Amino acid sequence: MQITPTIMMNTFLQGTNTISQQMMKLEEETATGQAYQYPSDNPSAIAGTMDLNAVGGQIGAYQAAATGAQGWIDAGSSALQQVSQLWTNVIQLATEASNSALNSSDTQAIADQLSEASTTLNELLSTQYSGQPLFNFSTTGSGGGSSSATTGTPLVFQIGPNEQVTVNLTGTESSLWSTPPTTGNIFTQMESDLKTLTHEVSSGQNPSSWTVSLNQLNTDNSYISNADSLLGGRLQRVNQQTTYLSNLQTTVTQGITSLDGANMTQVASQLAQAETAYQAALQTGSQILPLSLLSYLHP
Repeated sequence: MQITPTIMMNTFLQGTNTISQQMMKLEEETATGQAYQYPSDNPSAIAGTMDLNAVGGQIGAYQAAATGAQGWIDAGSSALQQVSQLWTNVIQLATEASNSALNSSDTQAIADQLSEASTTLNELLSTQYSGQPLFNFSTTGSGGGSSSATTGTPLVFQIGPNEQVTVNLTGTESSLWSTPPTTGNIFTQMESDLKTLTHEVSSGQNPSSWTVSLNQLNTDNSYISNADSLLGGRLQRVNQQTTYLSNLQTTVTQGITSLDGANMTQVASQLAQAETAYQAALQTGSQILPLSLLSYLHP
């Protein structure tokens, strides 16, 4: 086959066009950091990236739930700390009231403080977080718990595919006692005991006839300590899951990068080579094209 000037020109233009397109692609990879720009560039990588993005989205949902659970548990622990401080004061007041040397005025002053403590306890046990009760327990009569709650309902957060955590307290959790309280609920038991104690002190009953003993008050106090430990264990689980989810999200992100991320060192090298080849092609073309034009002028 005879190599004509036309063939030489077409070959030159074809070669330079190919190098130019390669340079454009490499420059785009340099600018975006992506190994491909369109699904047709790498269909299998696109499919893998979509799958990993879906996994990453689900992990993000679990992370958001874990963050919400942390907020709930922290709020519950804070409220329990206040209840514990209040109950310590109640025990001190009951101890003072049991002193037979007190006169009626002193006893009434203690009764007033116990009555105030009862009101404060009801307020603390009615604490809400995000519009819902922290201590969601059944209650009869006025005060205590959530006025909208008729049954103690656990609030459960899904923080992993097979990982759930309860974030509120109902007062009926079996881990809160070795022997169940008379009412079957630590919160209603505390409310009942404090109300009864206030009445007995206020009415001037002899401490020996009190139905609420100091031992009972100390037992109530142990319920709060157990409840705080229960929330602490839940928080530890949530924190461990948060760390696991964070590490998993990092792994997924790295997987996506390995699929669609450009190797910038390699891209820079390829771009430099393409630019060199392009310049060389132009120099060669500058020698070929004049000869080709002369052939047209002087066949």
